[in-house]
Amino acid sequence: MPSPPSTPAAASSPGDLATALHDVNERLLLSSLREREASEEARTHRKQLGALLELRRVSPEHSERMVFISGGAFTPGAEAFLQRGPNERLDKPFEASVVRALVQRFVRARA
Repeated sequence: MPSPPSTPAAASSPGDLATALHDVNERLLLSSLREREASEEARTHRKQLGALLELRRVSPEHSERMVFISGGAFTPGAEAFLQRGPNERLDKPFEASVVRALVQRFVRARA
């Protein structure tokens, strides 16, 4: 079982925060790619939810830009959480054009 990702500490600059969030997201994605069973997928979602809650605590202005990537196997609690929240969700398989459009939407929103 992969170890849970660390959560970003209070960032001293936007660059530090971006680096910490990139590292967390990369570990979550790699963890998700290694996990094949539905029960392991559910553990990944719990980790993602935990990372989102920590991000909301340390940097709430950035938390709405967190995107969940999933194979589609959700626990009922995770599904309810994602339905309530503002975060985007990409279910695998997805096209690169969908990711590009999502990134462009976030970039335009910051401008």
